[in-house]
Amino acid sequence: MTTTPSTARLDKWLICSDPAFQSISGFWRTETGTPSLLDWRLTSQMIEPVPREQLATRLEGLAQEGSAWNLLVVVDMADIALLQHLQHVAPHMNVRLVEWGETPLAAILGMNAPDQAVLAALQAISGDAGSVDLANRPADLAGYVDALNAWENACRANDADAFALSLPAFADAPIPWHTLLAAAAQTTPQTTAANDNWVELVRLAAATSGDDVQAVSLEDPRNTPAQWTLTLAPIDGGPATLAVFRVNEAAIPAFRGCTIRLRVLGDVISLGEVDEDGQAEIILPSPIAIQGLAISWDEGK
Repeated sequence: MTTTPSTARLDKWLICSDPAFQSISGFWRTETGTPSLLDWRLTSQMIEPVPREQLATRLEGLAQEGSAWNLLVVVDMADIALLQHLQHVAPHMNVRLVEWGETPLAAILGMNAPDQAVLAALQAISGDAGSVDLANRPADLAGYVDALNAWENACRANDADAFALSLPAFADAPIPWHTLLAAAAQTTPQTTAANDNWVELVRLAAATSGDDVQAVSLEDPRNTPAQWTLTLAPIDGGPATLAVFRVNEAAIPAFRGCTIRLRVLGDVISLGEVDEDGQAEIILPSPIAIQGLAISWDEGK
């Protein structure tokens, strides 16, 4: 048996361009359909919009988390300041620059293909499949496998010879994705409620000028139906904001006593513990930035 070497970092795309993100989350998401890796990455926040002026803060946050991603920063066109900053962080992070204005189609193909490290692991296999050790386990592993299968089927249907040439170990047999990712599957949490991981919340629709004074509700992106909803509501038009974390009735037993935290531009805000009614809330003196917002909770006692 030939096993795949080292640990594979999953790709995480940071999109620092409004036109690019609108194109990706609109036209290209519809074009690639479901299940597809591009659609899965958008749903799983592996394709994340980050305003250009907040990129340094976002990269710093990922570094503090001990980021194990293969980061791809997408901009319309690079400037000197950006190149210098990426050169500064490159020794500490696995990061690559993609200029949307130069290679939009290549970027889309990358977003709709297996992660670079996963592909490299597949190409290194010369016998019976071993396993691919993922540096970060996807929260939606089943959806990831479905999207990988869809990619493989499309490649074989479009050009079986090219597929066989690229991945000769799987020229005559389907890729056993479940077997390859078995190690990741074995470490999947048995409960989905209590955890110590940050869940990134991405608002796909572009904000309008009226959104500053409107309540915004963000749902649990990992489960269907959603287990919880986070609502951010300006009080009397702002700037004070009421943040309410509300759990669906069926999930209350799993979340009761959990401490809810928000991470906003590097700052961590505690909403307190989820009460008997499945709710935790806090009043903040200022609005909460939607972009880059993340949520986590600790296991209740």
